[in-house]
Amino acid sequence: KQWYQRRVRDDMNNQIKILLTEIESSVNELGEDVGSTEALLATHRELREAVEGEREEVDQAIEIGRRLIEEENCDTEEMEEEISAVLGKVEQLESAWSEREEALTSQLELRACDLDEHGYAL
Repeated sequence: KQWYQRRVRDDMNNQIKILLTEIESSVNELGEDVGSTEALLATHRELREAVEGEREEVDQAIEIGRRLIEEENCDTEEMEEEISAVLGKVEQLESAWSEREEALTSQLELRACDLDEHGYAL
């Protein structure tokens, strides 16, 4: 139980916080032209692998937590709170990633239209 709580509370929460900070720190940076926006989008999409990897680890940890509850090896209410908290953070991380993806994709489309219409990016 202590291992589980340390893993969820400390390790996973810290990793999620790092990824979330990385996504949120660049939220206002959209790129000045097609090339720079494409580069930002490529970098952002590389983060998706880390987000998905974290989700897999969270899912495994949740499964362990549920088994501990079933086996009555822990305080059920406390474990459910731990599970709920980490799920909330993962959902926040996935939402931030999706919002950033949408903003960059829209910016890329806008820059591409400017390029097509004017022959240069505005």
